[in-house]
Amino acid sequence: MRRWSRSILLLLITCAAVALALTLTRRHSCDLDALMVEDILMPSDWLRVGRVLPPVLPKEGAHDALAVVYANDSDTAQHEVYRYATELSAFLYLRINKQVFFPSGLWYWSEMEGTGDLPLSGDEARILCARSNDPTLRTVGTLCTAVVRYGPDISVFSAPLRPPELSETTFSGIVVGIDHRFESCGD
Repeated sequence: MRRWSRSILLLLITCAAVALALTLTRRHSCDLDALMVEDILMPSDWLRVGRVLPPVLPKEGAHDALAVVYANDSDTAQHEVYRYATELSAFLYLRINKQVFFPSGLWYWSEMEGTGDLPLSGDEARILCARSNDPTLRTVGTLCTAVVRYGPDISVFSAPLRPPELSETTFSGIVVGIDHRFESCGD
């Protein structure tokens, strides 16, 4: 009985320590505009067509958000950044709500090849691509989404792949470029 109570106490202390560590949030000195993808990273035929501010965007619990939308002739890409009050709330939102970022149903998601080798500074990252078997969505082709958490911020970049202008390599380069913005902001 004593062994169980010690184990439970140790588990509670460990959980409390993890929660405290995640609650002591590192703050970025940059505002959300400074974290958004730079236009120069996008292929030349993709133009910024819009900027969306809250209250339309915030995911549950985010207290601030910003998105930019790019378009070419027939496709759109977007970069969204969600800022949460604490690192713990961003961590939990990302873990509990994966369907928000990678909806199932008509999409079959798989990891983009080579993304484990990308030099990302975020706390956690998932880069997945999907194709749909729905004939009405075939014109979309392959859709890729990169979700990276940086402390209390979650960055979401999604775009349809259209080689050669927007290939997997170009997509990965854009994600790394966004990462550099977050990294330079944390300094």
